[in-house]
Order: sequence, then structure tokens, then C-alpha cells
Amino acid sequence: MQELKAIDVDNVLELIDCSVAGFTDAPAQAAGLDQRRLMAAMYIRTPDGQWLDGPDAFAHLYATLGIPGMAKLWGSRRLRPLVNAGYWLFARTRKLLSALGFAHLVRWFVRREAQRAAARAQHCNSQRD
Repeated sequence: MQELKAIDVDNVLELIDCSVAGFTDAPAQAAGLDQRRLMAAMYIRTPDGQWLDGPDAFAHLYATLGIPGMAKLWGSRRLRPLVNAGYWLFARTRKLLSALGFAHLVRWFVRREAQRAAARAQHCNSQRD
């Protein structure tokens, strides 16, 4: 999550650590989300108050951060069965995967995609000028 925040150049993400003891959040509670559920999957609350989880949350995050390729991958209806299975497997084993160094690979990939998206945006902007 910190890697996503690091590429948030427009400062649109607000990260909330729901792992702290005694965590409560009124909007989450109103949506029926307790700390256990929040810790079991990726959840985001959109600016309009909608809650998204799993692949839908990542698709929205990447679109918000200006990384359309990743947003399309996570949001693909054609790939949804594969993306869902992969996401839930990752969610259940994320601590083990992090211990094995998987987080470094994800960080590298996210940075690379963010740089590519920024370069494409800069190219498009220079073409318009």
C-alpha cells in the first residue's frame, strides 16, 4: 500500500491502517465492515462513499492513480474468473508471499507501470501542445 501511496502524485489516496488494536471506523461499520473483514481483503471507499473490495478495489485504485493498463487488467470482465482466483489466493497468503520477497516484485512492477503511464501521458500532452 505504501508503494501505491508513493506514486500518488496528486495525493488522492488516504490510507487508513485498520490493523491497529481496537480499530473502528463509522463509515465501515455502517457498511457492515468490521476489522476482521477489512483485514481479510483490500477495501476502499470511493469519494462518493461506495465500498469496493478485491479486484474491483484494485481496478479503481490503478485508474485513480493514472495506470490504465493495470486498471484494465484488474477490471477485465473476460479475465474476471482468473483475476478473482488469483486475488483471493494472494489475499490468503500475502504474509507468506511478502516473507518470500514477492512484495519486491510487486513494487518493481507497480513503479514500472506508473513510469510507463507517466511517460505516455507526457507524450500525449506534448503532442497536443
